[in-house]
Amino acid sequence: MALGYSDSRLRRTSLRFLLLTGTALSLGAVTSAQAQDATWLAAPGTNEFSTGTNWSTNTVPSGTGFFDTSTVLGITNSGNTSLGGITFNAGASSFTITNTATFPNALTFTGAGIVNNSGVAQTFINQGQLDFRGSSSAGNAFITNTNNASVELAFYDTATAGNATITNNRDLVFVGSSTAGNATITNNANTYFYFSSTAGNAQITNTATGVMLFQDTSNAGTATFTNGNRLEFLGTSSAANATITNNHYLAFFTASTAGNATITNTNLAEFRDNSTGGNAVITNNNTLSFLHNSTGGNATLLTNAGATTSFAGSTGPNGDGKLSIGSIAGAGAYVLGGNELTAGSNNASTEVSGVISGVGGSLVKTGAGTLTLSGSNTYSGGTTIAGGTVSVSAEANLGDVSGALTLNGGVLQVTGTMLTQLARSLNFGANGGGFDIAAAGNTFTVAQSLTGPGSLSKLGAGTLLLTGANSYTGATTVAGGTLRAGSAGAFSSASTFTVQSGATLDLAGLNQTVGSLAGAGTITLGAGTLTTGANGGSTTFSGTIGGTGGLTKTGGGTFTLAGVSSYSGATTVAEGMLRAGNAGAFSSTSAFTIAGGAMLGLGGFNQTIGSLAGAGAIDLGTGTLTTGANGASTSFSGSIGGTGGLVKNGAGTFTLTGVNNYTGATTVNAGKLVVNGALASTVTVNGGSLGGSGTVGGIVASAGSTIAPGNSIGTLTVNGNISFAAGSIYQVEVNAAGQGDRIDVLGMATLSGGTVQVLAENGNYAAATRYTILTAGGGVTGQFSGVTSNLAFLTPTLSYGAQNVTLTLVRNEQSFGPEGSGRPYIAATRNQGFIANAAERLGVGNPIYDNLISATAAEARAGFDLLSGEAHAQGVSVAIGESRLVREAVLGRLRGSLLTLPGESVAAGFSADLPTAKAPVLMPAPRFDDRFTIWGEAVGAHANTDADGNAASLSRRTGGAILGADMKLYDSGASSLRVGVAGGYTRSDFDVDARLSSGRLESGHALIYAGARFGGWRLDGGLGYSFGETSLTRQVRIRGFGDTLRSERDTDLLQAFAELGYAFRFERFAIEPFAQLALLRVSSSSSFERGGPAALQVLSGEQNLGFTTLGLRAEAQLGAMPLFARGLLGWRYGFGELTPQATTGFVAGTTPARVFATQIDRNALVAEAGLDWRVSKATTVGLAYSAAIGERTRDHALKGRFEVRF
Repeated sequence: MALGYSDSRLRRTSLRFLLLTGTALSLGAVTSAQAQDATWLAAPGTNEFSTGTNWSTNTVPSGTGFFDTSTVLGITNSGNTSLGGITFNAGASSFTITNTATFPNALTFTGAGIVNNSGVAQTFINQGQLDFRGSSSAGNAFITNTNNASVELAFYDTATAGNATITNNRDLVFVGSSTAGNATITNNANTYFYFSSTAGNAQITNTATGVMLFQDTSNAGTATFTNGNRLEFLGTSSAANATITNNHYLAFFTASTAGNATITNTNLAEFRDNSTGGNAVITNNNTLSFLHNSTGGNATLLTNAGATTSFAGSTGPNGDGKLSIGSIAGAGAYVLGGNELTAGSNNASTEVSGVISGVGGSLVKTGAGTLTLSGSNTYSGGTTIAGGTVSVSAEANLGDVSGALTLNGGVLQVTGTMLTQLARSLNFGANGGGFDIAAAGNTFTVAQSLTGPGSLSKLGAGTLLLTGANSYTGATTVAGGTLRAGSAGAFSSASTFTVQSGATLDLAGLNQTVGSLAGAGTITLGAGTLTTGANGGSTTFSGTIGGTGGLTKTGGGTFTLAGVSSYSGATTVAEGMLRAGNAGAFSSTSAFTIAGGAMLGLGGFNQTIGSLAGAGAIDLGTGTLTTGANGASTSFSGSIGGTGGLVKNGAGTFTLTGVNNYTGATTVNAGKLVVNGALASTVTVNGGSLGGSGTVGGIVASAGSTIAPGNSIGTLTVNGNISFAAGSIYQVEVNAAGQGDRIDVLGMATLSGGTVQVLAENGNYAAATRYTILTAGGGVTGQFSGVTSNLAFLTPTLSYGAQNVTLTLVRNEQSFGPEGSGRPYIAATRNQGFIANAAERLGVGNPIYDNLISATAAEARAGFDLLSGEAHAQGVSVAIGESRLVREAVLGRLRGSLLTLPGESVAAGFSADLPTAKAPVLMPAPRFDDRFTIWGEAVGAHANTDADGNAASLSRRTGGAILGADMKLYDSGASSLRVGVAGGYTRSDFDVDARLSSGRLESGHALIYAGARFGGWRLDGGLGYSFGETSLTRQVRIRGFGDTLRSERDTDLLQAFAELGYAFRFERFAIEPFAQLALLRVSSSSSFERGGPAALQVLSGEQNLGFTTLGLRAEAQLGAMPLFARGLLGWRYGFGELTPQATTGFVAGTTPARVFATQIDRNALVAEAGLDWRVSKATTVGLAYSAAIGERTRDHALKGRFEVRF
């Protein structure tokens, strides 16, 4: 139960005060008129203060009583005595004055009070009523208020306790505007402050029996209190600026306040009724409670470890459960109950490491300071940051996770790296808020959506990652660290963004839209595009923008870039103006697009961009715009104005189609500038080219430059002069109809060398065609140094008039191929030569001839290659390659195993026959009947043949299978004879990419074979016939001519082969040297290609060749299981007609000629490696790899086989 003030004591003291006040008023009037001073006699008759004969005037003084030395030092006042004061003169004795006058009598001071000039202590013992009135003072007296009934020491009006030392054992009262002054007070009973009285600057000790009350509007002044019992404030009293150490009970009642006091509580302190903590500084070391409707006000509160501050007992000043406190701190406990506590109004920065609890309780942070929450708090009503900062390092610092966090004008600071995301709800209030991610290594994610009119601030060295759909409309300020997007559209498109120096806005490769952008920080685009300006405001950004992404300007305002931009993505000015604020502000690699109605302003600064496109306006001012560095080809249909200039760099083509009236220089250093509109400037071409059908002010063609009028064939108009320097090129396009490029110059044409380069289009040119390529109204001076043509069969010449230059093309004597009268020819290879001769014989009017005659040398040679039909010869190579796979399948069957001849050992324990056999062991081979065998082999192969300078490279892919059956005709144990038959199917798809050709060979195969064994010798052989069809598709492309051709022809192959070997066998290993001979004859039928004029007739043909192979086979059993590894390595030698060929001629009628494929390798390495598994005594399966690798051909195959014997 809380302690309180005694109502009876209050009524008694108040009544006494009213009576004394009335008496004092009447006495004061009399005393003022008749005040009389007197001196205490040196040898008075008695010790009675109120006896007149003891005074020098024989009358008790009403003014000042003076004391010097006296023989009576112990004086008693028992009468009702009132005087102005007592003065102890210098040298006076040390007196003890005891007052025994009791109420309504009293010893009353109404003037100066006690004045001690004696230099010694003067003591007053009050056993009745001792009053100080008016402006009287207790001086430096030592006053003891005894513990007797009706004893009271009272200060009224403006009286003061002065510097007195007071020991109160009964009632000490301050009334009116009186003050305890600088007194030292030890209160052992009751001390009361009424009305507007004050404790002044007194030093007050309230002992274990003391009760000290402040009533009405009284205050504790700047006094220092040590409270050992009860110190209470009532009414509207205030602790003012006092320093209070409460060791027992401190309470504030009714509407009292702690004022600006400094309070240390070591026991129990309470705020009750409607009291408030004011602006006090409170240190709670035990129990502090807020009850009824009390509140903490603006107090600074520190609750130390082990202590508890409870707000649970108060419903707040308005009864709505809302309380306030200036700040909270410490390691102690805070109990909110279900209340809302608002802390921070004193702007102090504090830390609460204790636990804040309360079911339904909530915390609101206001003010400019930082509140650090480091405890595991359990309050569940949520946290609102309405001002300043709340600093946390863990989720639990913000209370139970059911409580939401609301940002409404304040900042959440996250320290450390453990807290990376909040699991609780997050609300974004109308006043917005911020996130301070303190640790540079921490990335804090906000997945909740931030909405409403509030603003967002990012502070701290860490990273804030936004992944929600944010639509808040207030400003966004990135003051430190990084604000990063975690999803497309994570940045609010309605917000004005400011990125301060040292801070980073990171798009993380995601497209983002913001209302506007300002500041001096860093923008990291990644691969994303930043769109800014939608709010129509004009802003300046002086930081850096980097990444592979782009920048888009929207809205009617002006966006000024005044920093360094290095991003490589596109820049789009969709609306308003994008303006440069310094040289180099624009990205030198970005592709700029200026939409119609939008503007790019250089601000008078030189700028370099990757490329320029669009239909907007460019304001150069006095600056120079350099474009084209990214090598892209673009078109700009807008206008370029100002006194600055334009520079074209890079490999791309820059086309101007608008009216451009800038007056500075135009320079082309690389790529091509095409003017299809109007350009007032003179164009200096250094290393690039100038073209188009528009108008320019003038042309200076420097060494290394190219002038190429038109967009195909067209005219370029020059309003001024033109000059060609030595080393320049005038590139002229012409056609067979006599049309060509031209430059019309209003001024003079100065030719100081340079070359006219003729680019003729496809067509059937006349024997001689004339073109006017240059006119000059001011005359032509000088000449070009030469003229060239891209046509292999037309020779260009130039002629000069006074105001024009004329080009003439004349048919020359160069032929297609080597056939003829020794004239120079174009064909460069054997295949080209054969078909070139045939093509030339086709003559004028044939589209093949007409397109070749208008081709360049390189185009003609490429055309000869495509016309040749080389792929027909390559089809023969495919058939020869297939034959190896068929031959190897049969010989592989005949060879058998080196380790299974009669009398040798094989592994026991076959998986199929003996599933329960124990560990395999070697044993003599059983004599089982293997007279008949059925076998098969599936094969997949891939081969590549390199080009040889005449024929192109060939790629082949083959798949197929061979099945066979054989039987033993004779078996004596040491020798045997076996014969068999086999058949199969293969398909090979092949490509001759350089000749735009592809084909397919499908073949059937039939074979007979035999094998003999005698001792260690083996002789195997066979005869095979393959019958197939080769289907072929070719494409021919020569300048404007194109043809697709298809054909089919029979391809048959006969081969005979034999192999001799001798085996050397060991326990688990055997080797066999061998020799092989294969003879082949390939026959191809005639055929006619279907298509257009390029179709060929292919004659039938035959090719004979052979191969010898010397090598070594080896086989070994792996462990004790029936698993055998085998290998083969050998050298293959080819002989006979090794270069496949075909005889072809145009279906239109020319003499057929031969075309050749790449030669079959004369020398090649052959190899094979495989594994065989004896599934049972009668069954074997195997897998093998084989290869034939020569100088040009690499043929690889993978084969699977089986054998079943019975």
